[in-house]
Amino acid sequence: RAATDEQSERSPATSKTDQKPTATDTTGLVDWSIPLRQLMGNRDALPRIVESYADEIRQQLLALPDRIRTEDFIEVQRLSHTLKSSLRFFGAEDAANIAQRLEHLAPEGHVGECEEQFQRLQECVESILPELDRFLADGEI
Repeated sequence: RAATDEQSERSPATSKTDQKPTATDTTGLVDWSIPLRQLMGNRDALPRIVESYADEIRQQLLALPDRIRTEDFIEVQRLSHTLKSSLRFFGAEDAANIAQRLEHLAPEGHVGECEEQFQRLQECVESILPELDRFLADGEI
């Protein structure tokens, strides 16, 4: 919550939730200051870390629908928790909050609600991944 408040102070005209990314406009969905702060400013380590996180996010996103369908809610909760942490590492709070909702829904065992949250999460994450890929391609943040 504090990160969200801090962010809206930096850009009062629009918040991340107001922004509607397009296929060609994916900038601003990642707050690069957060991973840089976590790495104590070590930009040389950033590409390796981004690649690792992006791969992990993709794998978890691929695994979730099957785990929901087979009602493996313990695994849905675990995957959602890990996704939430990965997304927060990049300051992708909207997506992290959806992952958190899915994480909290999983123990209740409601397939339909979990599927709905997963769809929202997938849409959000699929708009973030191109920014990570762009960074891996050109090194610019």
